[in-house]
Amino acid sequence: EPHLFSSRKSVLRARFSAVSPAALLGALKTLGEPDVRLAAAVDARQELDLRLGVAWTRYLTRRLAGRFGALRGCLVSYGPCQTPALGFVVRRDHERRSFTPHPHWAVEVELA
Repeated sequence: EPHLFSSRKSVLRARFSAVSPAALLGALKTLGEPDVRLAAAVDARQELDLRLGVAWTRYLTRRLAGRFGALRGCLVSYGPCQTPALGFVVRRDHERRSFTPHPHWAVEVELA
C-alpha cells in the first residue's frame, strides 16, 4: 500500500479526465478520498507509457534515420504525453499569432 494512504494527514484527490478550466474547477468541487486501486492503475499506465515510449523511440529513430538522411544521427522521440502537450503549445501559438491588439485608454485621477 502506498505511503500516501498511511499518512496521518488528510489527503483528498481531484478526479478529472480533461485539462480544461471547466473540468479542473469541477474536480476541485468534488474532491474525494484517494483510491488505492486507481493509484495502482496510474502507476501501471505510467510504466506502460514509459516502455512504449522507449520502444517506439528506438524503432522510429532507426527506421526514419534509414529513410531520411537528414535524420541520421538524430533522435526521433515518441511519448503518449507529447502529442497533447504539443497540441497545447500549437494552440497557444495560434492564439498569440492571431491576437489583434485594440487601443485602450488609461485614466489617471489625482484628487486634491
